[in-house]
Amino acid sequence: MAYHGNPSEGGYGEYYNQVNQGGQPYSQQSIPIDQPQNQVPYQGTSGQPQMTTSDPFRSMAPVFNDPAMASAAMQYGGDIAKDVMEKNLDKVSSFLSLTSLKYYFAVDTNYVLKKLIIILFPFTHKDWSCKYSRSELVQPRDDINTPDLYIPFMAFVTYILLAGAILGIQNRFSPEELGILASSLLAWVTVEVVIIWMCLYLFSIISDLKWMDLLAFSGYKYVSMVLILGASILGKTTGYYISIAWGSLSIAYFLIQSLRLSMQATGDTGKNRNYLLMSIAIVQPILILWLTWGFVMYSPPKKHIIGDFHKV
Repeated sequence: MAYHGNPSEGGYGEYYNQVNQGGQPYSQQSIPIDQPQNQVPYQGTSGQPQMTTSDPFRSMAPVFNDPAMASAAMQYGGDIAKDVMEKNLDKVSSFLSLTSLKYYFAVDTNYVLKKLIIILFPFTHKDWSCKYSRSELVQPRDDINTPDLYIPFMAFVTYILLAGAILGIQNRFSPEELGILASSLLAWVTVEVVIIWMCLYLFSIISDLKWMDLLAFSGYKYVSMVLILGASILGKTTGYYISIAWGSLSIAYFLIQSLRLSMQATGDTGKNRNYLLMSIAIVQPILILWLTWGFVMYSPPKKHIIGDFHKV
């Protein structure tokens, strides 16, 4: 038996002095039998439990509970957001504006024919300068050297149609294949434009090119790709090799001449500009080869004849 004394005389009384089953006595650090296992925190004068540990959020509570402080914080945050929006509104508007999109489709038959000749035979073109500043919205039909989105869009659609025709000839056409092809083409164009845009920024190259201009220049390669697929249908492998050599060379030269005058060349920036132009020219044949090789060089699986059965 344990003796429970008065708390004022000895705390909670004496501890067990009995021997446990293992034969070892309880130490004085053992929990007294009258000690509650889950004690309620100390109660202050208000009768409410007091926190025995510090609460980091508790010190901030008066700030959020004060209406004046909350109103001042909201007003301050609103002023910051308004200032940021005012500084970047023009940039965002110029980037996402659909109004300027119509200028890139303002073409006529004369412009389209001349532009296609320049893209496919750029070595005969002499004047690559624009009549107007690229910072202005100019209709392409007013300046042959101004980029447009009509030709890249139509070349993109024509390329998909020709690819579908080739897949049909090879007995492997399906709508899903065309969907995958269109998605991959859009992904390649997006990655190319983003990389060029980042290089202009990282290399500190001053340029008046807009993102729609880069999209247009990136899409002109589909004109060469349409020529390559058409030549492969008519001339088989020989037509493919000849057309891909000419198309790759012409689009590389066209892009170098078109983009060169839109990037300022001063000091180290001039070297960076030349490196970027050469990189763009080298990447174009690689992309063209990658996006056309699988259609032209496809070989169907051979069939082995075993008796009266055909085994693939």
